[in-house]
Amino acid sequence: MPAALSALSFDALLDADLEQVYQRGKDEMLRGRAFRILLDYAATPEMLARIVFQGDAGLARWTTHELFEISNRFRLMSAPELEIRLYRESEDQDFRNAPRVREFYMLALNKRGRPAEAIREASRILAEGGQNVLVWGALAQAYTACLMQAEGVLEQLCAPKPADIDPDIFAAHFPDERLADLTEASVEALRAQSMDAAMRVFRDGFRATGEPYPGLGWMQRNIDRLGAFARAGDRAGVVAVQQELDCLTRLLRLSLDAQGGRDSRDYWTQAGLLQLEVVQHGDPFAYAATLASTMACADADFKLKNTATELTRICEGYAAAAHAVGHDRSNEPDYASIVKRATHAIEVLLQRAPVPAIARSDNAAGHFLQRTFNFGALVGNMVPLTITGTIGRVGARVPDLQINRRVQRDLDDLIEHMVLPGLSEAERGSPRAVARKILHLVGTTLNIAALQDLQSPAHAAFDIRSDGLIALSGVDYDLRKDTRTGTDLTAAMLLQNCDCRETMYLNGALFARWQQRAVRQRIADALECMEAGLHAGFEQIVENDIPALMRYQLRGGQVDVYVESIGMLSKYKHRRVSHDDATALERRYGLEQWRAAMALTRYELENAILEVRYDDGSLRTLQPVNPASGAWRPHPNAEGVPLLDAAERVTELRLLNLVEAHALTFLYDTQQQSAELFDGFYNAQLFDNCPYRFEAGGLDLNTLMREPRLLRAGDRSVLASDGTARRSPVYLRFLSYSQADYAIGLVEGDQPGTLQLMGRTFGANFWHEQRRLLDGTSPVPALLEKIHSWQLGRDVAQRDRRVTLDRRLARLMLDIAKAHPDQVMMRESAANAPLIHEGQPNLHVYLVLSGRLVISRKGATLHDEQSRPVQALAGNIVGQISALGGAVATATVSGDAVLLGIAGSAIRAHFANENELPQLMEELSAYHFATLQANA
Repeated sequence: MPAALSALSFDALLDADLEQVYQRGKDEMLRGRAFRILLDYAATPEMLARIVFQGDAGLARWTTHELFEISNRFRLMSAPELEIRLYRESEDQDFRNAPRVREFYMLALNKRGRPAEAIREASRILAEGGQNVLVWGALAQAYTACLMQAEGVLEQLCAPKPADIDPDIFAAHFPDERLADLTEASVEALRAQSMDAAMRVFRDGFRATGEPYPGLGWMQRNIDRLGAFARAGDRAGVVAVQQELDCLTRLLRLSLDAQGGRDSRDYWTQAGLLQLEVVQHGDPFAYAATLASTMACADADFKLKNTATELTRICEGYAAAAHAVGHDRSNEPDYASIVKRATHAIEVLLQRAPVPAIARSDNAAGHFLQRTFNFGALVGNMVPLTITGTIGRVGARVPDLQINRRVQRDLDDLIEHMVLPGLSEAERGSPRAVARKILHLVGTTLNIAALQDLQSPAHAAFDIRSDGLIALSGVDYDLRKDTRTGTDLTAAMLLQNCDCRETMYLNGALFARWQQRAVRQRIADALECMEAGLHAGFEQIVENDIPALMRYQLRGGQVDVYVESIGMLSKYKHRRVSHDDATALERRYGLEQWRAAMALTRYELENAILEVRYDDGSLRTLQPVNPASGAWRPHPNAEGVPLLDAAERVTELRLLNLVEAHALTFLYDTQQQSAELFDGFYNAQLFDNCPYRFEAGGLDLNTLMREPRLLRAGDRSVLASDGTARRSPVYLRFLSYSQADYAIGLVEGDQPGTLQLMGRTFGANFWHEQRRLLDGTSPVPALLEKIHSWQLGRDVAQRDRRVTLDRRLARLMLDIAKAHPDQVMMRESAANAPLIHEGQPNLHVYLVLSGRLVISRKGATLHDEQSRPVQALAGNIVGQISALGGAVATATVSGDAVLLGIAGSAIRAHFANENELPQLMEELSAYHFATLQANA
């Protein structure tokens, strides 16, 4: 398969033919879809290995992105040997040099029991400046593996009947040692050296990063020391280590909370919390809840086994301490209870035993937290995350957003160079002051002021540019579903084509990243105090400084916005004073209008909330859903007039119209368990003509406990029929999918010097491009205008029936391939070896993924009605006449291309259940027959 083309820069895009860029993006998109169908079919490591390594071309067939995804599949399949083979046999230097690929190669070496090789690789990365938490952790884990090997060998040497030591395994841990020279003393020395090295690297890694991974390793090795002192009868040693563990576990709790804590869906964060719940002998409910969430986040068996191994070491250390200390010392931790919890957790992890469901919070703050998300869980991740949009799910415009190491670094640069400058020293440590500066930075950079009116020309232009950016990556409307559209979160800052969703994520991500950086610096300070014996300084940081930094969370939520008495034409489109005046017109509908049999509009019947008050003071809210099933339905009505129960007792009626869906941020006070509006999009302090005041105001969270779970959020101006302005109450209701929908996204591997946009890779350095935007030398503004004009032209061109036919057929072909992966093949065609021979049988229908095919008959190239050679490009179908009709091929098809071949029998099987497919195939065949006739 052809190698991937080099990533285009923004400067190159400005000078490029956008139609050619679109075609290139379409090649990549279709190939990616077909590639993932093949990978999904490989249910076992062996099946995947056959797909990946077989064939004369071997690994050279795969692009860099595909190698990233193959490596990740092997990892999630717990196949480290295949990860290692892939890395070593690949000649793709972009793949081999990607930092995350090298780190996962290190981890695979550890998993395969080859720690000496992992130590060499980690040492090289550290020497090159790769100070990443994964490197620190993997290096320390390699030394830990050597420690365990030394302990095993020592046990064998001391046994009454010494067992043979496997020379290969020993050499993989200690390549410079000779088995013949081993003594108990030399092995004990190796054990001590490995313990010291593991402790040193874990400690240095925790101090350098403040992240839980090395900190947890440091805790675990300290527990090893605790057990060793206990077994040696060293009471003073046990006390000293326990004191260090007490301090360390407190710091680890703060570090894990900064990464999202219990809100995180990252397995390693939950596993770290589980270990703390085991050793800190705390609340049984918290232990059970954390064990349940750890199991829920487990997506690979090796993760469970890894955690079980660490808990086993914890169990052994505390078991020794329990035996030495006894049960009658009230001032000592209850070591026996720790052992009991660790044993239980190990059993659950290894047997995947069922964990009782944990009751959801029944208080107002708990309901709020369950309907919003913690940005710390998104930006504190060790592996890239993809926040799922709607393009790949339902074909709408919203792309997937990626938060990876590049994005984390971009966020850090923004904090360092654009958030903190201009703030006083006191403000730099104030969550509120920093959050306000972030809202201003993001809002002004993205020109949010132009988008306050959803019916404005600026918003219409935004929609056109959005469609243009999607199309530029080869994602046609008919092919949006199931397409990956990963876009780096910080790309929004460069492209300046963002709505409330991107604004919310940028605001929250920047705040959480600032918070994490500040907390990790304080952790480093606390470690210095701990090691220097400065207990007062340590307590000040842990009990006061860090809690003050973490008191507030900027949380995200997605809501429907309801306004009382506002006239609506459709969602996002209100009745307004005039084209130039966006003031909403009042929609009076109360008890008087209902009694006069005034009908609601269809939109109101299907979307509005009706609030009905009765003569006994009771209040009832009517929603357009079936109260029994919860399914959507219009309000029961008679010719548009709502039907109300006990109508004679109704004393008041209010109409709350649905205006729009919105994504916004809230400021949550963890101490007071209260929340307030803190939006960066609808913010009257930042932008003129703002329809709402979502930038400030406390929220009554208790209303979340009662239907319809509406949060009062200020007022909106409406113009009454008598010409007077009135303030109509505004309400927010959390959408069912308000929580961030994210998953691990390792596909692109964090390639340095690139940017992901709509699933394609472009050459760009964020901070360099950001500086060019600031000094007015960036090509991005002109590029966006060029994309706008190009998309307007495409809107006309795409109405061509032939273009629409190909797109719809391509979508159906991919759907069939996904349903029948066993009857799918991915193959290459070369110009000197025709794909289909005229006059010979052909059993497959082919979808062109990339490249170019030419069609000929009797040795002559066919031409269309404009006398152009008939070609098949990405997204076109060939071979359907012969494969579906059971006849020989009517023409020869040749050229350099990559194709997805589907057996004609699989396609015919879909004819009975798919009305659209046979009709489209017949129409395409008619077009091809007409071309043959014209060239006869």
